[in-house]
Amino acid sequence: MRAVTATARSFGRVAHQLWLEVTGFTFLAIAGIGAIAGFREYNKLQAGQVTGRGRLALAICFTISFAWFGVTSFWRVRRVASRKERQQAYKDGAISAGQKLDPCD
Repeated sequence: MRAVTATARSFGRVAHQLWLEVTGFTFLAIAGIGAIAGFREYNKLQAGQVTGRGRLALAICFTISFAWFGVTSFWRVRRVASRKERQQAYKDGAISAGQKLDPCD
């Protein structure tokens, strides 16, 4: 029964990491689409085809928001992985409580 639990936990961690990476990539791809739309709106504004700047501002805010969601998703992957590494090192006795895993940190 312990083997099933350990295997399920391992698969769960990997699935969670994969989920964060896929969502991070998806958000960054959508931010790229928003950036393309922002460039189009900027070109229209420079050509005098559009008088207002609302759509350009919306495209900029959209791009920044989705880029932030994507980047923070990848940061969460690293944070979760390093937390698991520290926990394993603590269990193995390689470090003491409160000590950092890498002496350079």
